[in-house]
Amino acid sequence: MKMDSVVGPNALDAQGVVGKPLDRVDGRFKVTGGARYAYEMQQNNVLYGFVVEASIGKGTIRSIDTRAAEKAPGVVLVLTHHNAPAQGTGNHREAHPVLNRGASHALR
Repeated sequence: MKMDSVVGPNALDAQGVVGKPLDRVDGRFKVTGGARYAYEMQQNNVLYGFVVEASIGKGTIRSIDTRAAEKAPGVVLVLTHHNAPAQGTGNHREAHPVLNRGASHALR
């Protein structure tokens, strides 16, 4: 594509809306506290997840004892590397074979 020609007028510019103030339908509700956000809507049977990170910046995890966490009230699952689904190697070409142009792949 050559970029040496002037582009015609933008259709939105012709309508006179670009650069003009626009009233938000929900603006008044948001600034007065009347709007409902997704977090405020009640749902039944919802699970919440929490990530517990390492307490040191660099080290080697030699073991993980999840027994106390698994026995805590309301806990459904404690996910570690022992029971997590396989995530691949982190190679984007493995996760997205279409990106690997040097080989042919069957998509399933």
